[in-house]
Amino acid sequence: MTELEKKAETALESLNKSVRAVLDKKKRLGQYAVVWHNKKVVRLFESNGAKVQAGEIKQ
Repeated sequence: MTELEKKAETALESLNKSVRAVLDKKKRLGQYAVVWHNKKVVRLFESNGAKVQAGEIKQ
């Protein structure tokens, strides 16, 4: 593994850790998060009792 590959891997691990921490915090605070997944906008976590999946709200 080259020095550049090591730095890239370290940077990716840091980004993943940061995103996980922010998503965990939003979930604990009862907030939702919006992400891009499989070419769709997806809202994560429950909001006011409504389950949210793949961009659609299901009561």
